[in-house]
Amino acid sequence: MDKKDFIRTGEFAKLTGVSKQTLIFYDKQGIFKPSVVDVNNYRYYSFSQLETFTLIYMLREMNVPITEIKANLDNGDPDKLLDLLEKKDIEIDKKIEKLNWCKRCIKEKIIVTKDAIEHESDKIYIQELPDEYMVMTEINRKMPKEVNNVSEAVINLFTYCINLGVNSSFAVGGIIPVGSITETTFSYSHIYKVVEKKENIDTIVLDRSGLFLACYSDEGYNEIIITAKKLLNYAAEHGLILGKYIYEDTLLDDLSNRDYNHYKVKLSIKIIGGIN
Repeated sequence: MDKKDFIRTGEFAKLTGVSKQTLIFYDKQGIFKPSVVDVNNYRYYSFSQLETFTLIYMLREMNVPITEIKANLDNGDPDKLLDLLEKKDIEIDKKIEKLNWCKRCIKEKIIVTKDAIEHESDKIYIQELPDEYMVMTEINRKMPKEVNNVSEAVINLFTYCINLGVNSSFAVGGIIPVGSITETTFSYSHIYKVVEKKENIDTIVLDRSGLFLACYSDEGYNEIIITAKKLLNYAAEHGLILGKYIYEDTLLDDLSNRDYNHYKVKLSIKIIGGIN
């Protein structure tokens, strides 16, 4: 044996990113053996085994049982190998899709959490908001009194989003018509969820972009009317013309604030005129 044509265990482990113990374990399991073991019990691998090991290790990372890998190796059947690889290819696509969804959700949560941290409560802000798409559900006012129409609308919205495949981590928001606000009460006309735009779904609408007047509250939903009136009074004092709807968004919820009464909530309303 010309040792120049082979790779020692330590070097092979380094090249493949595993430990020597892993290589020894695979040898004992009968799924990957060194090409040569010399009289001193030193193990040597051929260069051609690098690719083979990479695939075997990848299959193990995907939780393919050692017995299944060994059966494929022992059979030496290309058709069975192809069947296994094609199944794993489909699984990888599904995992990538799920991971991409997880990444989007995390990014979305980062956005709203930063929004909450970076803005003071009870202070009025004028903000330029980027294009945001959403799915809406109208709140049914004709439901029996014993039915919580907001809860029913939330269930319908989530079900609808799941069926469309457009779930996101943005919290459910509420739309409050300005005309519904009195001294002591208000009502929601719709609830919504900000989602990723999909061209083939016409129920996803571009409903929030441009200049908005915004105010934050760390008193949860207890001061919605107070916060809404702050926005309306500020607009009147500064000659701003506003849209007809106030958007209610929960920024800090159970993940960062266990006290329901002190969720951080943001109210915003579109500015349609009066800005010099």
